[in-house]
Amino acid sequence: MLCFQLVLSSLNFYYHANNEIFNLLSFFKNRMSLKFLFIVNSFPPLNNQNSLRALEISKRLFKKDKYPLILTRKVIKREPKDYSLIKMIPRGLEIYKTPVIELKKRYSLKTLFFKITAKILNIHYFIHWIPFAYLTGKKLLKIRKDIKFIYSTGPPFYSHIIAYLLKKKFNLPLIIEYRDPWNFSPYNPSSKRNFLNNLVYSKLEKRTINSADIIITVSDPLILFLKSIFPEIKDKPIYSIPNGLNLIPLSKPIKNHKDEIILTFIGQLYGKRNIFPLLIILSILKNNGFFKERKFLLKIFGNYDKNLIKKKLKEFQIQDYVFLGEFLTRGRIFEEINKCNLALHIGENLNYPTISFKVWDYLSARKKILYLGREDSYTANFIKKNNFGLTIPINNVQKGIEILKKLVIEIEKNNFNTMIDEKLIKNFSWDNKAKKFMEVIKNNNLI
Repeated sequence: MLCFQLVLSSLNFYYHANNEIFNLLSFFKNRMSLKFLFIVNSFPPLNNQNSLRALEISKRLFKKDKYPLILTRKVIKREPKDYSLIKMIPRGLEIYKTPVIELKKRYSLKTLFFKITAKILNIHYFIHWIPFAYLTGKKLLKIRKDIKFIYSTGPPFYSHIIAYLLKKKFNLPLIIEYRDPWNFSPYNPSSKRNFLNNLVYSKLEKRTINSADIIITVSDPLILFLKSIFPEIKDKPIYSIPNGLNLIPLSKPIKNHKDEIILTFIGQLYGKRNIFPLLIILSILKNNGFFKERKFLLKIFGNYDKNLIKKKLKEFQIQDYVFLGEFLTRGRIFEEINKCNLALHIGENLNYPTISFKVWDYLSARKKILYLGREDSYTANFIKKNNFGLTIPINNVQKGIEILKKLVIEIEKNNFNTMIDEKLIKNFSWDNKAKKFMEVIKNNNLI
C-alpha cells in the first residue's frame, strides 16, 4: 500500500512539474510568436508572382513563430494552376479563401455588365473581391485579438484598399507592399490616363499610401519612384525587400557544344513585353545564312497569344527555329531551363523600376540570362553588374543582330560560360529576404 502511494505521489509530482514546465514554455512561446493578417490576392495553387512571393515569405516566417493569417480569394476556374505548390504550404498555416464574382458565361448579362463597367471605370472585375475580403477580414480581426498588424501586397492593388478599410476600422498598424507601381505606372503615361483615374484612383492611392505605417517595395528604384510621386511619404519607414530565389537541385546541364543552341523563354507576354524585335533579328540572321550550318532553337512557354506568334513566325519564315510550348508547372519550368543554353527574358522599351519575378526563376537554376530590353534599364544594369548574362537592345535591331551572332559563336567555341557560380547568387536567397522582413517588423516594434 505504501509502495502504491509513493508511486501515485511520484506520478502526481511528475504531472504537476511537467504541467508547470508546459505552461512556462507556452508562455514564452506566445511571447515570442507573432500573428498578423496577410492580405494577398492569390495563393497556391495559383502559379504567379503574387502567389509565390507570399508563399516563400510565409513559410519561412511560420518556422520562426511568425504566423501570417492568409486572407485571399478562391481560385477562378480558368486561371492556370500548379497543384504541386500546395505541398510547399506549411501544415497549420491558416488560409481564408473568400468568394469572388466569377464571369462564367461568355455572353451572360452579368458578364456583359461587368465588362462594360470595367471598361468605363478602367478596372478589373477582381475589384468585386473587395466586399468579400473586407467582411472576412473584419470578422477575423473581431475574433482574433492576437493579430498585431495588417500586411497587404499588390498588384492587384485591391488588397491595399481592403487593408486601408480594415485599418480605419480597427486602428492596427498597416504595412503595404508595392511590387509594381500602381496608378502612376510607366505602362500608363499620364497623357493616357482617363478622367476617373485622375479624379478617383490616384486620390485613393494617395490616401492608402499615406495611411501605411510602413512601406515595402521590391527594389530601390521603386522607392525613389514612389517618393517622387508622393513626397509626403519621405519620412515614413520605407524598405526594399526584393524577390528571392531557391537554389534548385539540378541534373547535369547540357554542355556547350555544336549540336544545338537553345534559348528558352518561360513567362507571360503581355502589355509592352514585345518579343517581335527578337523574331525580326532571327529572321534577318536566317536570311543571311547564319543558321544554314548550325542548329538553333528558340523555345517559348507560358501565357502568350499563340495564334499571333504563329502568324509572325510564318510572316518572318522562321517556323523551323521556334518551338511554341504550353503553360508549365514549377517542376517543368526548371527542367526546361536546365536543358537550354541561355534563359531568355523579355522586357520593355522603357526603364521599368522593378525586376521581373521570372529573372529570379532563371537565377534559381543558375542559368545566365539573355535579356531583350533597354540597355539603360534597371534590369539590364542588374544583370550586367552581377555578371548574370547580357542584354540585346529592344530598340536597336542592328546592334541586336551583332550581339546574338557573336554570342552563338562564342557558345559554340565554349568561350561563354552559360552557368552562374552558386557563390554569386547565395545572397539573393528567399531565406535572406524573409530575414530582412523579420528585421523590419522588429525594428518598428511590431513584435
